[in-house]
Amino acid sequence: MKKFFLTCMVLGLAACHNTPSNKGDNQTSLTSTDTLAIETLCDSSMRKIANTIYPELDSIECQRMAIIDFPAEGDNSALATNVREWIFDELNTSETSPKKALADILQWATEGEESEVEYERTEIKKVFENDRVVSFLNVGEVMNVGAAHGYHYATGQSFRKTDGKLLGWNIFKTDHEQNVKIQQAITKELCKYFEVKNWNELKELLSLSDDLTEVVPLPAAMPLIMGDSLVFDYQPYEIAPYAAGMPSAKISIADLESELTPSAQRLLMK
Repeated sequence: MKKFFLTCMVLGLAACHNTPSNKGDNQTSLTSTDTLAIETLCDSSMRKIANTIYPELDSIECQRMAIIDFPAEGDNSALATNVREWIFDELNTSETSPKKALADILQWATEGEESEVEYERTEIKKVFENDRVVSFLNVGEVMNVGAAHGYHYATGQSFRKTDGKLLGWNIFKTDHEQNVKIQQAITKELCKYFEVKNWNELKELLSLSDDLTEVVPLPAAMPLIMGDSLVFDYQPYEIAPYAAGMPSAKISIADLESELTPSAQRLLMK
């Protein structure tokens, strides 16, 4: 497999923005002064395949690349262990070594055994850390041969630093799918994202069922803790046409304080 050195990119999404978790919230301390050390692994692989769409043209050069922030080797803390396991799950690999996992996702199946990938990029970056929480974001793109355009995605995960507990929808005290206040807050921010004034104008730009009443459905992706805010990311086609990109809503944690569990309030409301 031919290797290329890649320049590690800082994710622009960081600016705006299931593995095991420890149960229980009887933490004697909510903070950790230790910074989660990171080792960034970067690699890529290439191959040429026959151009089955336009046989008269040259073969197609395909590329896969990955840039991944792993917890530093030798860090066996609960936090580092849970972060690694989440990354392995995101990569859909059974490997438990970072270097082997990277090699695994860059492999190519025998030609004809899979939908031909022309270009694939995976980036998993640590995008936020303070003395209580660390957050990672998985951003990627896949382009298949002959496709009109690529497919982008973004999924994130936050972790409590003291014990590695995964933080997501579980920071809210009610069934998040029934939490109208969160939906209302996201809807308000999406009006800003789409530069419209109200729900009626927003609904015209979205791909939603007609029975929705003045609020958008919650995203499938976990909310990501970014400082004093929560970021809610939608995937392409999830609520809007592809041309709308990946709608995102950034909401102050203080605005949702009443919806947080007691333990989440202690952790996030300083």
